[in-house]
Amino acid sequence: MPTIPLELSAQRLSILGNTIFDIEIFSLNVFGNSNLGIDIARQIDTNDPADFLPDVFEQYGPDENDAGDGDSGANGKINTPAINAAQQISNQITVNYDLDVAGSPSNSYRVEFYANEASTIFGAGPGQEFLSATTVSPGTNLTANLIVSGDYSNKALSATVTAIDGTSSTGFGATSEFAQNVEIGSATDTDADGVLDSVEDGAPNNGDGNEDGTADKAQPTVSSFAAANGNHYITFSVTGCRENSNVAVLEFAALNARDNGYDYPFGLTDFTLNCSRGDTASITMYTFSDKGVNGFKARKFRSATNSFSTIDGATLVEEEVGGEKAIKLAYSITDGGPFDDDGQENGLIVDPVGLANPTLTATLLPDTGVPYWFLPVPLALLFTAFYVIYDWQRHRKPLIEQDPHVHYTIWHHLRVVTIPVFKYRISFVVSKPTNNGG
Repeated sequence: MPTIPLELSAQRLSILGNTIFDIEIFSLNVFGNSNLGIDIARQIDTNDPADFLPDVFEQYGPDENDAGDGDSGANGKINTPAINAAQQISNQITVNYDLDVAGSPSNSYRVEFYANEASTIFGAGPGQEFLSATTVSPGTNLTANLIVSGDYSNKALSATVTAIDGTSSTGFGATSEFAQNVEIGSATDTDADGVLDSVEDGAPNNGDGNEDGTADKAQPTVSSFAAANGNHYITFSVTGCRENSNVAVLEFAALNARDNGYDYPFGLTDFTLNCSRGDTASITMYTFSDKGVNGFKARKFRSATNSFSTIDGATLVEEEVGGEKAIKLAYSITDGGPFDDDGQENGLIVDPVGLANPTLTATLLPDTGVPYWFLPVPLALLFTAFYVIYDWQRHRKPLIEQDPHVHYTIWHHLRVVTIPVFKYRISFVVSKPTNNGG
């Protein structure tokens, strides 16, 4: 009798040249709220006696690669290709990728590449359109040149790897899950972040805005662009998500909302981050300016409600980057969290953010909704209260000097001094005759 529980694992299962897409997000236990095209999961039969029908499903969702591909499980938990970059020029897509796999007796593997209009919620696959395949051995900085007939720039490129195994009946062994996607760049936007190479080349430090040693146009997680006023540059970098997308500057005046009490001299940075579901991204934004941080706040625009809010936990410091003075903004944002503008745990983080400067030109006090014209009322009441206390103590002092036990309260002072004097002065102003010189 089989040992209970019994693990039921597919081994050396090949999936080649398929079209896999339009997968709904399932809520069933077997799918684990996943819409991956290929999901290597652990299946267990806990029935006693075993009936070889799995009733427990574990490890669903994308599997992480391990160094040397030494782990085991369904299909050997074979590692996926790791795509570093992809760019289309004319009819050729050039892909740079790493392949760290094991399981082929000949150390030979078939890597298949797929293009997708939209990613899964985990940013891996699916396989909407098969593009091409290549046979390689494991290595780093591998290059694949895919000949295509259409424009695939800004589409999501994914890949699978299948072990070539001449000992099997098909000549193939295990197939991996889909690789983490990378947007395909173009001749004018290498890293597919929505900012032209020519614009990123104009960033401080010769196009390396954050001075990390690599040109911003070649990094999908770093974007540099001109601020709304056209006089400053902003460099926006991310860790925790695989790439930036649709990065653009928003002019505050062009929004269909006002942020009472604030102005945005550099505009707002609008962006989408391509992540895996539930990821947390760390944002670092350099605004190259010598204005310093005094008075600035990090605030975001909420498009769903046409409102603004301050980003709690954000830090603003002055920093010098490559000899250029900059305002450095740093904060974290989670997919589906309070700062994610789309409000969904869907592998996409959307967050228009900007440096806001308080201004007195607004009609409302910042963050309060209180009109500025209301300020004189509490100020007048406060002044009156202080004056009454002062006047009471001034009248009370000589009385106490004459008789320390005198009972002269502030309420008595109001009734017999302050209010009569106030009435007299009002009456005097109202009834004062006009001097006509006659």
